[in-house]
Amino acid sequence: MKKNLLLIAGLFFTFGIANAQFDINVEGSSSEISGADHTINTLNVNGLEVDFEVHNVGNADNYKITRSRLDVPASWTDYLCWGEEGDQTGGNCYGASQMNGSPWTTPDVINLGTGSTGILLVHVDPDDNVYGTAHYRYYIGRTADNPLDSVDLIVSTSQLGVKVIKSPSATLAVYPNPVADFMNVTVNTNSTDNVLRITDVLGKEVYEEKISGSKKIDTEAFKNGVYVVTLTSNGTTYTKRIVVKH
Repeated sequence: MKKNLLLIAGLFFTFGIANAQFDINVEGSSSEISGADHTINTLNVNGLEVDFEVHNVGNADNYKITRSRLDVPASWTDYLCWGEEGDQTGGNCYGASQMNGSPWTTPDVINLGTGSTGILLVHVDPDDNVYGTAHYRYYIGRTADNPLDSVDLIVSTSQLGVKVIKSPSATLAVYPNPVADFMNVTVNTNSTDNVLRITDVLGKEVYEEKISGSKKIDTEAFKNGVYVVTLTSNGTTYTKRIVVKH
């Protein structure tokens, strides 16, 4: 099956990935998945994130990411960030509205030296009402038409053909994403004890306030990068990850 998909993708790409340029693994795992699949079965339709670590075992150069939606429900959305490990800004992040094609290639490059590691953060947001399986492929290369390596992400929101929807006691909505100067937060809960916190990728708190209903937050002073929005309500924590890009 994968060989067939590679042949299809080859109509757009002219490449040879015989000699791997990178070792790729999911953060927290030592399993090398360069050129292979990473599969997630989940009941979480509120969005999920995967951090791929891309270890450069070849030549130092500027590298881009090309994302292909090989077989994805039309109403599902996704975005990604691409940067060097240790970059406090989280690298360059691109929202779903920017990634409006397939294949789609990052307009910015990341310089990776030999032995250094790039971080590819992938966010997939399934449609709440559309259960199924999505197949994405991420190519790493100097140019879009000459990738050097790849990794596949397969996300399934069905389990044994049974659709299960869990009703949370609270919901947290954050938009737009990416954020420029203002962020809208909407909380739907019966509790009056709701605390909203925003932290950067290093865990430093940049915002805290009690909240109910909707709130418009000024993010003009926030640095570009990835932030985690956390709502604590009735002892339960809900999180969303956002990208600030002025």
